[in-house]
Order: sequence, then C-alpha cells, then structure tokens
Amino acid sequence: MRQIKNGWKTFKQKGWKGLAARTVEFIQYRGRALWVAPFRLKRSQAAWDQTLADLKKEPILSPEDYRKHWGELRLRHYRRWGPFPCPPGEVERLASLKDKYKGERIFIIGNGPSINRTPLEKLNGEYTFGLNRIYLLYDRIDWRPTFWTVTDWRVGPDNAEEINRLGDGTTFFFPQRFDGLLRHGPDVYWYWMRLNTPPGGKYVFSTDPTRGLYMGHTVGVTAIELAFFMGFDPIYLIGTDCSYKVLDTVAQSGNPEHRGSLTLVSSQDDDPNHFDSRYFGKGRVWSDPDVAGMMAGFAECGRGIRAQGRRIYNATVGGQLEVLERTPFDSLF
Repeated sequence: MRQIKNGWKTFKQKGWKGLAARTVEFIQYRGRALWVAPFRLKRSQAAWDQTLADLKKEPILSPEDYRKHWGELRLRHYRRWGPFPCPPGEVERLASLKDKYKGERIFIIGNGPSINRTPLEKLNGEYTFGLNRIYLLYDRIDWRPTFWTVTDWRVGPDNAEEINRLGDGTTFFFPQRFDGLLRHGPDVYWYWMRLNTPPGGKYVFSTDPTRGLYMGHTVGVTAIELAFFMGFDPIYLIGTDCSYKVLDTVAQSGNPEHRGSLTLVSSQDDDPNHFDSRYFGKGRVWSDPDVAGMMAGFAECGRGIRAQGRRIYNATVGGQLEVLERTPFDSLF
C-alpha cells in the first residue's frame, strides 16, 4: 500500500516518466534482474550514442587528446543521463562470482606512500586487489594483483592505453561508464556505478554489484564492495593512508569552497601522496580528494560488513584511516 501511495504521488508530481523511473529504482532495490529495467538501459545506450556522435564532430585528435576528450564528453553525458547500467549478459557473468571465494582473506592495496614501508613480498601467493596505477609498482614486485579496478573519471581515460595493456593473470573489473574506452575480454568483468550517495545524501554500503555500486568517494570502497560480494572474509586494507597535501608546484583552478571541485595540474614528478612520485606527476590532471567523504565511505563499509558477521581491518603502516579497526601488517604472516 505504501508503494502505491508513493507511486501516485510521483505520478502527480512528475508524470509517467517520473513514475517509470521510480518503478525501475524500486525493482532494482528489490533485487530483481536488471533486464526488467529497460528505461535505464535505453538511457545508457542513448548516452553512449551521443558520446560517439559528439566525437565525430571533432577534428582529428592525437590518441592522448582523444582519450581526454572522450572522458570529458562521457562525464557530461553521465551527468545528463545518469548512471550507465550493464547489459544483462554482463550482469549474469558478474553474478557468477558471488561467494566464489567464501572464507578466503584478501588484501586491498591502496596507493599511499606507506606502501614504500610495507614488506610487499609477503603478499606473494595471497589474494590481492590492486587499484588505479598500482602497475607503477610492478618493477619492484614479482607477483601481480589477483584483481584490479579503476573508477576515477580522470585516471581511467588518461591512462586507458596503459590499462589496456595490463594482463599477467589479473582479473579486471571495469565500470560500465568506461565501455568503449577500456578493453573487453574473458579476464574482464563489467559493473555499473550509481552516484556517490543515494537519494537522501548518505552513502550506503553496496552488497550486490549487479544492482549497481555507490562509490563512497574512493575506488577503495568499490574494491571492498566487490571483495565482499565475492565472499572474502576477512578483508585487509594496506596503503590506505587517507592523507593528502597539494604542493606549490601544482596549479589549481575551480572553487576551493566546494570539496572535490578543484582541478589540479602537476608541473613536476613530485607527487607526495602516492607510492611513486610519477603517480600524479608532471602534466597530470587530478581533483582534490574528498577525505571526509572517503572516511564516511570506509566507516560505512565497516558497519555494513560487521552487520553481516564478517570482518574488515586496516593494516596500513601509519596513515590517517582510524574509522576501521587496525591490525599490524606483520602480525598477519
């Protein structure tokens, strides 16, 4: 009865379109298959078609400029059309991973400078989840992450060529919004992302990526949600420093009063916020991190995982992440 009243209210305020969108959301939240939500899929396809159409209007671009422009257009259409759901076939593939690794432990590897003080050789043979440009570390280790993902609107397009060359037995999780930029393959699973927070403004820990993931202001939260879905328990975080500073060598533009609205451009290979100074080095464009949002996201992950009787720990060497219970990295071996 409550759903009927809410539906009638939505219809009076927003008409049939609003009612259809609300119905789709209701079905998705109830866990039904994604293919019963054709309205969202149609919007996703329209956004993709518009991205291609806009790119065709542009003059011939270098590969680097093309990727940058692709990302900017895609983000513009994402904001217009909303999140891009996955096709049913990709949803089915992703669903096959549920609880596949039940009871196994996993290490999610952030890219903070504390990685340089972590004995990474101990992770050889462990399940691991790499993020973003962790591959800058590959010349220092003789193992590769079991899983890998990226979510950032700049990191994905700006590093697409490097990402598409990755392999070495890693299983990749790509967000649907990067379809057309990042490669497909038997080692790639696609998932779709909702906005940072659901209606109401509070981040919610997502337990089922087939219905979309809330981002929680950091790719680390996405990796936690995927690891939880695959059944890993316990989950350990390393390299998750959650401390940032902007050097004088970084040009800034935008409104500093609004978190996450600044555009930053590095002029030197002197990134102090990651394990490699080249991470956001010379010429790299990045956004000011929303540390408060990250903390809220990690805290909600902790609450959601504990509510299911499962475990997550922060094994980072130092850093500012205190919303999750700490455990010394060396004590785990």
